[in-house]
Amino acid sequence: MDVWADELAKAIKSECEVLNELFDSSENKTDIIIKGDVALLDGVLNYEQSLIMQLVNIEQTRQKILKKEKMESLTLSEIAAKTDSTAKDLFLGFLSSFNHISSELKRSNDLNNKLVRSRLNLYEQLQGVQSSKTYASGGKVHKLPAKRSLMDKKV
Repeated sequence: MDVWADELAKAIKSECEVLNELFDSSENKTDIIIKGDVALLDGVLNYEQSLIMQLVNIEQTRQKILKKEKMESLTLSEIAAKTDSTAKDLFLGFLSSFNHISSELKRSNDLNNKLVRSRLNLYEQLQGVQSSKTYASGGKVHKLPAKRSLMDKKV
């Protein structure tokens, strides 16, 4: 395997490892959201932020390697096609791993998003939020109809 392909494989392997850590954290975050433990959630979010920074650094390394080899515009499958059979199998394996972890991470994040939105909606109802605003494309403000409180505010 060429030196650049070996360096690229190491970078991609690191990227896969960090993505797996991010997925594990996202799965852990689901339980924390369900429990409503804000302090623990804050710690998980800080940890995920550090993982994202690692991904940014790995991406920069990967881009430097590809730029040096004049392959920065190629996809991983196109790069695999330009390498020997050992590197090709390795890169295609990474591609499969990326596709799998990306779909799992999306599924987990979508679930977490739904849980957070339902919590916020319930909180708004309990607090008796009188009106809400949403922002549409172009920055236009849309007022939503007033919501009634589930709690009697007169005590």
